[in-house]
Amino acid sequence: MADRNSKFIQNWEESRKGGLKRFMLLEGSIFGVLLFILLLIYYWFTESLQFQILSIDTFYMFIWYVLGGIFIYSPAMWWYNERLYKKNASSD
Repeated sequence: MADRNSKFIQNWEESRKGGLKRFMLLEGSIFGVLLFILLLIYYWFTESLQFQILSIDTFYMFIWYVLGGIFIYSPAMWWYNERLYKKNASSD
C-alpha cells in the first residue's frame, strides 16, 4: 500500500509542476474525447446504425464533451488529487 501511495505522490508532484491550466487542457481534453468516442459508439449501435456520425449535432456534441472535460472533470480531479496528495504526504 505504501508503494502505491509513494507512486501516486511522485506522479502527482510531476503533474502539479505543470500547473492547473496544463492539467485542465491535457486531462480534460483526453477525457472529453474518450467520452465522446465511447458515447458515439454507443449511440451508433443503439440507434440501429441510423445515427449520423458526420453531422453538425455530432460536432456540437464533441465540443460540449471536450469543454465539459476541461471545465468540469479536470478541476474536480485536480481538487480530489490535491486532497489525496495532502492526506498521503502528511501521513508519510
